[in-house]
Formats: sequence, structure tokens, C-alpha cells
Amino acid sequence: MERAPDTRTVWHPEHVQYLLVNFIEEKNKKAIKESKVKDKLMWGRVCSKMPVHMSSLSESAIQTKWKVLKKDYMAVTILRNEGGVG
Repeated sequence: MERAPDTRTVWHPEHVQYLLVNFIEEKNKKAIKESKVKDKLMWGRVCSKMPVHMSSLSESAIQTKWKVLKKDYMAVTILRNEGGVG
């Protein structure tokens, strides 16, 4: 059986940093309220601000990465509050 090609994106630390900076800029513009995206066009703006070598990213890939980062952050926060992580 033939496997489908792997379509996952490799996110280097500097790419994640670009995503976070652009997301914070959008939050400062009030496109995000209480961690919820109110302006659905925001993902397109964040996508267009990514570096040229990351221009192949889709809005859904960026949105998915944001959700994963948020989920990981919450898990680490919970562990720290329980005293399990320094």
C-alpha cells in the first residue's frame, strides 16, 4: 500500500518567533479578544507577514500551529502549577 506524502511543515524556532510576533501585533490591533480570534481575516494578515521562505504556508497551517503552541503552553503551565516542572 502506498503512503500519502508527508505534508507536515517543519517549524524552526525563528519561524515560530515570526508567528508569535505577528500574532502579538494583531492582538494589539484588537483582532483578538480574550484569546479568541474575532477578526477571521487576521490569519491571512499573519500569513502574508511571514518571511519569503515561509510563503508556502497556508492560513490553516498557521492557525493549526498557533493552536498547538497554545495547547503546549497550557500543559506546561499546569505542570508548573503542580510543581512538576522547574
